[in-house]
Amino acid sequence: MANYKYVEEGGKGQISRVLLFLLDGKWHTLAEIEKAGLGTPDAITARLRDLRKRRYGSYKIEKQRTKDRQTFGLWEYRIKPTSKRKESK
Repeated sequence: MANYKYVEEGGKGQISRVLLFLLDGKWHTLAEIEKAGLGTPDAITARLRDLRKRRYGSYKIEKQRTKDRQTFGLWEYRIKPTSKRKESK
């Protein structure tokens, strides 16, 4: 069963909230995502891993080190805006 349909159709779970937050295509640190009320850093990273899985849509989650001198060394994440998820067969 493809759970990504539930996620994309506005499911109320944490994975749906994280997905909707990241669909803006901007880079976000775990602290920013946490501040938005979407969970703890551990839970958020688990949802990011889930979104990469086929059953949740095979989203292309990009990560990079922050470029800001004050936060250098932190990771920031986004869903690649031009990437299309693969359709399950």
